[in-house]
Amino acid sequence: MGRGTRPTSFHSVGPSRALALGAYCLDGTVPGFWYQAANSAATARSWLIFLDGGAWCYDQHSCESRARGFKGSTSSAPKSFWPYAGPMDENDAVNPGFASFHRLHLHYCDGASFAGDRATPITMADGKLLYLRGRRVFAAQIAAALELGLRDADEVLFTADLRAAGVLERRGCGAFITSCNEHVAGLSTKAFIGYRIGGTTMQQALWAWWTADADAPAAPHVHLPCHLVRNGSALSKSSRKLGHNSCNPSCDTYHAVRRMRQECPCAP
Repeated sequence: MGRGTRPTSFHSVGPSRALALGAYCLDGTVPGFWYQAANSAATARSWLIFLDGGAWCYDQHSCESRARGFKGSTSSAPKSFWPYAGPMDENDAVNPGFASFHRLHLHYCDGASFAGDRATPITMADGKLLYLRGRRVFAAQIAAALELGLRDADEVLFTADLRAAGVLERRGCGAFITSCNEHVAGLSTKAFIGYRIGGTTMQQALWAWWTADADAPAAPHVHLPCHLVRNGSALSKSSRKLGHNSCNPSCDTYHAVRRMRQECPCAP
């Protein structure tokens, strides 16, 4: 898994930067991120930035509840935290392309996927303030990362649950869509190197896209599951009758059943 031996540390954006930008987690604590330095001279200017997920809060009640936990506050943020695998794994055997990059794990504490920008905080029932400022949190995190060396980067990959998009000098599009019923499968080592489409794994597809020429066409980097019609996004009538895993033998049945039970209590 993504847990490993490389030093990992939590970095706060700092009270002064938070105040200047108005960047606060839901509960008003100062945001931050976890960081691992590159461990190779060849990747000294290569960065991978992971935007953590964890659903949303949808109203004042759910956001107040969220503000009391890990996804709404940094009050109990551990100094070392690296739960993810896939492109965030530090094991070269699993993740040969990105394992040695500088890596940031941006703490998600705003309840709206780094998107909120409400100027006036909401007063909660207990008199405390509730901040909905994900955009400012993200801006503060990146500003702090620039001081760690991000400003000198030659290449940066933003990734979030393996919905990845390169920035700076990397252009072009690609996709790897499995038919496996698994949530954020790309952050599982088993799925990252095990799920295949046409013999290509997620790890191989991501690295091939990242290292392709900037003007390379998207077609070679689009990997669709067997039940999708390649000339459109609609499902054929015959494939609608197939289960998520029946057309792709690389899907892991245990993960599929586990995810179905989590999303639908009625599942067997």
